[in-house]
Amino acid sequence: AGFLDIGGTIDAFAPFGAPGTVLFDPLDIFIATGGTAAPSSDILFDDFAGAATTLDPAYLTGAVGTLTLQATNDITVADAVAGAVADIVLDAGNDIAINAGLVTSGGLTLTADADFSAGGGSASDGAGTVVFGAGGSLGAGALAITAAEAVDAGAITATTGTIQTGGALTQQAGTAVSVSGTLTVDAGSADITLTETGNDFADEASGAAASFSGGSISLYDTDSIE
Repeated sequence: AGFLDIGGTIDAFAPFGAPGTVLFDPLDIFIATGGTAAPSSDILFDDFAGAATTLDPAYLTGAVGTLTLQATNDITVADAVAGAVADIVLDAGNDIAINAGLVTSGGLTLTADADFSAGGGSASDGAGTVVFGAGGSLGAGALAITAAEAVDAGAITATTGTIQTGGALTQQAGTAVSVSGTLTVDAGSADITLTETGNDFADEASGAAASFSGGSISLYDTDSIE
């Protein structure tokens, strides 16, 4: 398998219509510094199916509209993406690793084991986890995470949030999940453990609500849980 390194900026803005979508579909995607110059817009990314692709963080930061990154296997955020404005969609056939900050003022949608329809149980192929490494964090307006197997959360900041997993939802020590608006968490029959002291689930004073559905549920909220 080869490698496709991409740098530069993406602009899917349409001055006389709705912003467009940019789609990538390689074997694996690494978001890391060091991407080469951006390819011509005439390059069809499906031609690189089966290759590992490295995207420079600046490529995401410069995107406008919706940027969709789809990998047959895994997606890894290795270096920080800060100040993005696009709606960013990460679809992995297997797993997503968040090893650095990924922040956008737009929406952020992560799907691990993208070909699996979550329906109350873990996928049978062992794929479909969203795992945060040391220093990994997510920030967005609207955040949606779907994982067939499990989510091991790190620092999360969002206006609204939805987390759906076919397996356990856990949280790494010393991190905080902060969602000011509506938060919906569904782990099927699996356990939910979000007990770090910095957590802040929904601003009840503004009418927002947080709901949790799972097996054994353990929570900590800096305000209160109703």
